[in-house]
Amino acid sequence: VHRAPRPSDPAPGAAPDPRAHASCSAPGGGLHVDLGTSFVYRKPVAALVWERFPRSLELAFGALIVQLVIGVGAGVLAGARRGRRADDAVMGAALLGASAPTFVIGAGLQHILAYRLRLLPLDGVGKTATEHLLALVLPSLVLGIYGSALLARVTRDQVRAALAADPARTARAKGASGLRVVLAHGLRNALVPIATLAVLDVGALVGGAVVTEKMFRWPGLGDMAVTAIVNRDAAATAGVALAAAVAVAAASILVDVLA
Repeated sequence: VHRAPRPSDPAPGAAPDPRAHASCSAPGGGLHVDLGTSFVYRKPVAALVWERFPRSLELAFGALIVQLVIGVGAGVLAGARRGRRADDAVMGAALLGASAPTFVIGAGLQHILAYRLRLLPLDGVGKTATEHLLALVLPSLVLGIYGSALLARVTRDQVRAALAADPARTARAKGASGLRVVLAHGLRNALVPIATLAVLDVGALVGGAVVTEKMFRWPGLGDMAVTAIVNRDAAATAGVALAAAVAVAAASILVDVLA
């Protein structure tokens, strides 16, 4: 059985069209994503997004770890010490972290940890696995500090509400230690909203870390977006916007499924 030739088929013996997509001619091909070609990078936008997406995902998960460690820890401390100095200190720090611009936090951490103390690389991604992990610390801290402020407030409110409820009071009356009551009742009550915010934040951070990626020369979607916007590369800008939207939508669907 022979397929009838289509008008778009090349003539017998003619050279293949260089503009044709490789995925169309591959076995089982025909499904491809064409977002145009970036005139700045001289590459297809879909290939650029696919190449840079893992870097942004790495940074998002690094920031998530910082948020969970700092935000949840501070929120539990503030909720368990409500109305005391620890509560006021945590909420003051959370307000400062949420209000400070990202580039101010980044410049401060670069000056202290990279320039003064020489503990971490100033920017870049490193050449070895160890250098890469060290290079990931500073941008993750910058993104994580901002997200920790919101996570600390949510955790604090949830822990306070749980510790004021009857199950926590009953546990204390039975002689349970304060730490056990906080972990078993306070933190457990906060796990659902914490997980929801964490998953949604990963989706937002994948395409939203524009300032941080450019400041630390992290080759992710944010760095690509800044370069594309400055050079008026419409195809690359639209590709980054589409990737960010897909990441947020996927995170929202995941939250609905888990909930």
